[in-house]
Amino acid sequence: MNYDELATLAFDQPYDDELRQALLVCADRLGQDGDPRGALITMEHAVLAADGAQRRALERGIEAHVLEHGAALLGAMAQMMTFKHSLKLAWRAGQIYGALLDTRHLAKQGMTAPELVKLLLKIPAAVQLRRLRVRVSSIERGVEVVTALGKRKHPPPLEHLEVGPRACAERVGRRDAEAHRLPTLLDKYPYLHFCTLFDVAIALPIRPSGKPLGDPYADPEPGVVSAVTMADPPTTLPARALLGRALTHADPIVRAAGLQRITELGPAAACFAPVLLALLRPGLVEPQLPIVHALRAIGARDAIEPLAVVSSRVDHYDVATRRAAGAAAWALRQRSA
Repeated sequence: MNYDELATLAFDQPYDDELRQALLVCADRLGQDGDPRGALITMEHAVLAADGAQRRALERGIEAHVLEHGAALLGAMAQMMTFKHSLKLAWRAGQIYGALLDTRHLAKQGMTAPELVKLLLKIPAAVQLRRLRVRVSSIERGVEVVTALGKRKHPPPLEHLEVGPRACAERVGRRDAEAHRLPTLLDKYPYLHFCTLFDVAIALPIRPSGKPLGDPYADPEPGVVSAVTMADPPTTLPARALLGRALTHADPIVRAAGLQRITELGPAAACFAPVLLALLRPGLVEPQLPIVHALRAIGARDAIEPLAVVSSRVDHYDVATRRAAGAAAWALRQRSA
């Protein structure tokens, strides 16, 4: 396979050792041709095998490499990398998998939040962008960003979208003031499985077996729970949308089915780690013990520190959840050692 085919697989298939080795071969070829993506891919793989201070040093190395080759990798967006904490990118296979764009400071440079998002999405390396977080100075600026995203002619296949002034969602549910924008967003981004608008993680409707979208606040339609319970491994956009939306569904039975299926799939469902970590925050959903079990089952290394925090928070988590979180953090730490 050529590089483009492998990069597409890396965004959808499990990012296993076989796929990484094939990409490393491509990285060597790209490097020989003077393509900065070659060294970028090599550094990505080094990060995956590192922990602690070594990992953070390698991540800084990636940022330095992107800055050095900004024109080739980011085009007009390269200048935004010079503003500290304003643009943070997650790379996979030499392309942008996720982006955190903090427009609060960049707006002072003369560009509006929607213009900055548009500039980001025009980067060739962001054509397959899956995760986008946009920090804004106010809800009004956030509404402008959401409106602009809904008008894009060639939207990326976003799966995870967060827009708002806050760093994290404060609750899961419905935001009635923005409900009219959801159909447009879901038309443009049909594979969204986690969407936070301002301070609310929106419960998204599930489409079982090709049926029309249902209301996540009504009783689950026949077939929804069974579809989630028997969901395919999340190696395609539709499979991830089905299983991921179950995690924020309004019905606790649907949520429980989603968590159970992810736990059964184990490492094959590792792509849901960011959503699970977001839902682990105090007060978002109950119960939280199944979330801990799911994080342990998928082997989420990024969950080690959050789980250790949960294990010590007597004021926010029950005894069973704290004990399970401590055991999970220890097991994940041993597994990655």
